[in-house]
Amino acid sequence: MADCLHGFPEGQCLICSTLARSSSQGAGSRTQVAEKLAPPSLTNGAGTRQLPVPTTSGRQSAKTPKGDGPEKRGGPGRTVAVGVVVILAGLIAWALFRGVVDLALRLAEFIVLAVVAGWVGYKIGHWQGERSARKHRDGDSR
Repeated sequence: MADCLHGFPEGQCLICSTLARSSSQGAGSRTQVAEKLAPPSLTNGAGTRQLPVPTTSGRQSAKTPKGDGPEKRGGPGRTVAVGVVVILAGLIAWALFRGVVDLALRLAEFIVLAVVAGWVGYKIGHWQGERSARKHRDGDSR
C-alpha cells in the first residue's frame, strides 16, 4: 500500500482528495499538479477522476434555515419537557382556583354564621325585652 505525500494510506488523505477536487474547478496548470497528487484509486482508466462523495448524515447545510424539519423542533426530549411544564402550569392553576373557591366559601360561611348569630341574638334580646316590659307593667318587682 503506497503512501501519499502526506504520509496517509492511499485514498484516505483528505488533503490529496481536496486538492484533486479543487483542481478540477481551477486552471489547467493546477489540474496537472493535482493529477500527480491524486491517488490512482480516485481515477478511472480514462483519466476522469471519481472522487468519493462525502455523506452529510448528521450535518445540516448552511442554506437551510433553523427550525425547519423535525430534528430542529427538539424531538421527544423537548416534547416531554413541554408536557411537564403544561402539567405543572395546570396544577398551579388548579391550586389557585381551589384556593379562591375555598376562600369564597369560608367568607360565605362566616357571613352566614354572623347573620344566624345576629338573628338569634336579636330574638333573645327581643324576648328578654318583652319579658322585662311585662314585669314592669304587671308591677312584679322581682
